[in-house]
Amino acid sequence: MKVTQQLVLGSQEQLEQTLAQSERSQAVNSSFVERYHGTQRQFNARKKRKAYTFSKELSLHEACTWLVVLWYNFGWCVRTLRQKVQEEPPRYHYRTPAMAAGLADHAWTMHALLRYPLYPLKDPPQRRVRTYQDVLERLEGAFVADEVNQP
Repeated sequence: MKVTQQLVLGSQEQLEQTLAQSERSQAVNSSFVERYHGTQRQFNARKKRKAYTFSKELSLHEACTWLVVLWYNFGWCVRTLRQKVQEEPPRYHYRTPAMAAGLADHAWTMHALLRYPLYPLKDPPQRRVRTYQDVLERLEGAFVADEVNQP
């Protein structure tokens, strides 16, 4: 049995440039991809083997996958990315992959990720603040009291 390597996506120049820039590896291997898939299965129950949480619709599966990708990169502080800020006693500054790449300056909470607008409006509509007096003016004349003839 023999294992062969074959370039499937990209060019030979792109491969050589990527390997030259890599701090971790000087050879092509699948361990990074396998670790990423393992992390996806850990965070996303829809991808676990023999689980009852399978996806019935592709759109929900894709949405959950992208939420995990966002959380992994912007919300989860990875132990191996921490920076020592004090020797004794040891203190660390924990970082997310996005912080290590310079894309974020803090770890995002799940609340912040879910509330972040995907497509911010260029010109949000100006809404006038409605007061109690405005409500009373709109209701004026809406209710007419029935006149009851009493003997």
